[in-house]
Amino acid sequence: MASRTQDLHILQTATLLTCYGFDLKGLTPRSFLDHWLQQFSPQWIRLAVLEALYQGRYKAISVEHLLNFWGQRGQPNFHFNHEFERLVSQKLPPRSPFAYPMAMARSSPPTRLEVVSSRPRSIDRFTPTVTESDLFQKLQTALYQS
Repeated sequence: MASRTQDLHILQTATLLTCYGFDLKGLTPRSFLDHWLQQFSPQWIRLAVLEALYQGRYKAISVEHLLNFWGQRGQPNFHFNHEFERLVSQKLPPRSPFAYPMAMARSSPPTRLEVVSSRPRSIDRFTPTVTESDLFQKLQTALYQS
């Protein structure tokens, strides 16, 4: 279970790096995550990315500086609160593993499920359903193909 939680933190971090357009110097989120994971926990990395967003520093080097500073102190020192984290998540794709349910509920355009439910029954049987584990697997595959 701890491994799945760590994988989720990694996917959330990759989603944040991608969706907020962090300057990655032409590298992939995976390459930075692989490098950071050699020294820091996935939880710390995710917190550092959120802190960089909070400070308006959209560069991977800023995340690395935060991680190194926290490593010297022996603990993370972030300044954002839960409200900021919730607001940040609202900008992410609604089906990402980081989006809060509240953020998904506020989206005004109809979802694919609403459109599918209004179609005739014969078409519904050809519409694939996406489960949470399917979504997790797709995001994990996308992360490692980047």
